[in-house]
Amino acid sequence: MDLIETWRREKKWAARQIHIELTGRGHQVSIATIGRWFVRPGINRRKDLDPTGESNKRPGKIIARFAGYVVHLDAEGGRTYP
Repeated sequence: MDLIETWRREKKWAARQIHIELTGRGHQVSIATIGRWFVRPGINRRKDLDPTGESNKRPGKIIARFAGYVVHLDAEGGRTYP
């Protein structure tokens, strides 16, 4: 548990990356279990990891093949319109 919390706080790894690392070390822990462990110390959301809001995410550029190729659609479930 301490190792998982350390990786989460210092490296800001997601449950999947921690799962891969633990599997490489010979431990079998599911991704869902690791995610549940994040909840206990309150580090399940990225904004909870660092009080300053620092992130290890890097912005990227979306490159479309042509105008209109990439379309973003917001859909609300359960509603139908005439």
